[in-house]
Amino acid sequence: MVWGSNNNSTSISSFSPVPGLFTVSRALTADTKWQGTATSTVGIAHDRWLIYGKAGVAWAKTDYTDNWVANVTGVGAVPVFSGTGTTGNSNQVGWTVGTGVEWAIWNNWSIKAEYDYLDFGNKTVAINGALAPGLINFPVSLGIENNQHINQFKAGLNWYIAPNYW
Repeated sequence: MVWGSNNNSTSISSFSPVPGLFTVSRALTADTKWQGTATSTVGIAHDRWLIYGKAGVAWAKTDYTDNWVANVTGVGAVPVFSGTGTTGNSNQVGWTVGTGVEWAIWNNWSIKAEYDYLDFGNKTVAINGALAPGLINFPVSLGIENNQHINQFKAGLNWYIAPNYW
């Protein structure tokens, strides 16, 4: 599992339905709280080196926020929609593949470098919120299409309980 990996991004867009009168801006954020994998590894060892590939299942929990603001000429910013994704809709299962190299530096110690690709496919996520929050507070549920991929680069120091088995 990986916690605190700071896998988040925000997409900001805006459009003007009535040019000169108002502009609508949208900030959509996806924040991956944790991710984990279960993999099988196959490799080739030579002397103190191991080159390997791996494949398996990946999991991730991602939270979403979606905020819309209308900037009305002469009035200022007016909130249009504000919403947060529910945690029940943000758990994802996908697949992962990766490759790496490991070097036995001394007795039961080794160092490694690894690359993993995680793919969670397409998923529709419900964003529950309120239309005109603070004014009308009309409940609204919007759906977004999420196509999530994660690229991981890892480096590590390993200590083996039973050395000399690789």
